[in-house]
Amino acid sequence: MKVVITNVRIDFPHLDEPRRYEDKIANPLRYGATFLIEKGSENDKKINAAIAEVAKDTWGAKADAMIKKHSADKTTTFYRDGDVTKEVSDYEGHMYAIAYRPAKEKVVPVGTQLKPNEVVITDKEPPAGCMIISSDRPGVVDRAKQPIPIGADKIFAGCYVNGILDVWAQTKDNPGLRCGLNVVQYVKDGEPLSGAGSSTSADDLPDLSADLDDNDDLTG
Repeated sequence: MKVVITNVRIDFPHLDEPRRYEDKIANPLRYGATFLIEKGSENDKKINAAIAEVAKDTWGAKADAMIKKHSADKTTTFYRDGDVTKEVSDYEGHMYAIAYRPAKEKVVPVGTQLKPNEVVITDKEPPAGCMIISSDRPGVVDRAKQPIPIGADKIFAGCYVNGILDVWAQTKDNPGLRCGLNVVQYVKDGEPLSGAGSSTSADDLPDLSADLDDNDDLTG
């Protein structure tokens, strides 16, 4: 079920290049992001309503019990309580939604002209004379709904975004409440999260030149 969330902070955005769970080559590639949702907000209400609806459609009379069951296990729900996990202080007072988009791998000849939404996959050895690419990047757009190119670094952990998510219930293999990632729209900058820095300039460091002897260096 489609859910549109607005003006929320994003964390762990993997929107340019897909990654594998735990970086294990056997796991499939996927794009992903985490969205901080203020408890009691309209965004929170929309996500909970979507969960209730897909649960009813999937499990019928057992919907409430299944929601309770999966919500108690963070490995089987995409929507988690920041006050319970306490992974980051910024999560306090928030739920957080973890959304993914599968990335298909495609083998093409070396030298193939990449389209704007395609990236080369480098963690896997391609056949001779070929390269492996992915073309399943979610929509990533600016305030004017224009595409943000791969590598532009416009969206970072802590900035504010809008998002289009797809809430669904998984019944086989690994049952639970899941969330697909369709579109992310940049809204405005925010304080960085997850150790992301907003600047790497040496201007932020003190000038220690007066403390250095002629034989000193910066490597110890």
